[in-house]
Amino acid sequence: MTIKNEINSKHLNLILQAIKVLTDRTASLTERLDKSLKMILEGIRANNGSIMIANEQGTELTVLASTKKHIINKKQPVNPKSISGKSFLSQKPVFIEDIHQDPDFAPKARPENYQTSSLMSIPLISSGDNNSYGVVNASDRRDNTCFEPGDLELIMDYSTWISPILQNSFLMDVLSKEKDRYKALSSELELKQKQLITANTQRSELVQMVVHDFKSPLSAVISNLELLSYIGMTEEQKPVVSTAQDGSQKLLEMINDFLELARADEFMESTEFQDISLKEVALKEVDIARPVAKAKNISLELISDKDVIVWGQKKMIHHLVSNYISNALKYTPENGSVKMSWKLKKSTRLTDKYPGVVTFCVEDNGEGVPDDMKQSVFDKFFRMKKDVNIQGTGVGLYICGRIADMLGGKVWVEDAKPCGSRFCATMFSRKDYYDQ
Repeated sequence: MTIKNEINSKHLNLILQAIKVLTDRTASLTERLDKSLKMILEGIRANNGSIMIANEQGTELTVLASTKKHIINKKQPVNPKSISGKSFLSQKPVFIEDIHQDPDFAPKARPENYQTSSLMSIPLISSGDNNSYGVVNASDRRDNTCFEPGDLELIMDYSTWISPILQNSFLMDVLSKEKDRYKALSSELELKQKQLITANTQRSELVQMVVHDFKSPLSAVISNLELLSYIGMTEEQKPVVSTAQDGSQKLLEMINDFLELARADEFMESTEFQDISLKEVALKEVDIARPVAKAKNISLELISDKDVIVWGQKKMIHHLVSNYISNALKYTPENGSVKMSWKLKKSTRLTDKYPGVVTFCVEDNGEGVPDDMKQSVFDKFFRMKKDVNIQGTGVGLYICGRIADMLGGKVWVEDAKPCGSRFCATMFSRKDYYDQ
């Protein structure tokens, strides 16, 4: 082996060792840069050196690694009159055998800045756009000798080899720090969200309790006003009592509105989903509604015999079925009929989580819903007709819509034949589907 080949072999082995150090992810980027730089400086017998990386604008160089620990993280403006600035901007190595003889840098070559007169600065070139993104510097060769062409060749090879590795390592380090920062921020936001939920729950419970307590004295007021009307009043007293009754009744409806909406919020916070027998829920709600249906001589029928198992929260399903039945009974005339049914079919949408889609319907033979109101009936506080004989808060169907959303389904109303309306809602079943 010739001397030149032997030198090249040593250089290659040294560069490979430096690369191995730089790719060791068990150490921090700063530690890897420091160790790798020291190995190369040892190879060219240099006492001092540094690695500097530019900012995004390319206007400033920051020392990431250096034999002089006190200058690490220091920033230096990119100046073409400085050695590192010239190397960075020209994208070419700067090799100075004797700085005191160099026409560009001799005026600034103060003895306290350099122990020897020889130094080098090599640009780090980005593999993506072929632009400089930093420099590698070396100075103060041992024994007061000058750097040789072989030293320049070694550090240039080192810069070429480590440039893409260093760039990727630097980006990975930045991403890792950003990841940790976002993780900490996410934890902080999660904690604040829990605190807000707790505070909101406590405030909601307090307001619900206070509003609920209003109902008792208000009921007493309404009862006494009704009693006063029954006992008898003068013609002058009647309008006063009537106004008081109307105001009390409206206040009671407002309280019921608030409590109903509060119940809807409770439903939205529930996550206790399970398999539920829709037939069991329907039969129970039919029994509860039977006295109201009997008072108006309305036929209340459950058409579907075969049970279906729906996936949801039990209180939600009960509330949806109850509100649909209650709404149908309110708007169905005396001697009318209300029919309840469901169908289970195979899901055809890829976005559906479960194989079975349940369509639940309650049909009446009332006046029906005009086409221009079919979307509005599920809006908050919407009342289709202001009938004093029909009590309601105007939020029942709105809550049904919110419940359907929570169950992953939807609500709608369609015309029934020969007259009336059919209110429908979809739910899902995790059981094997079948056609009814």
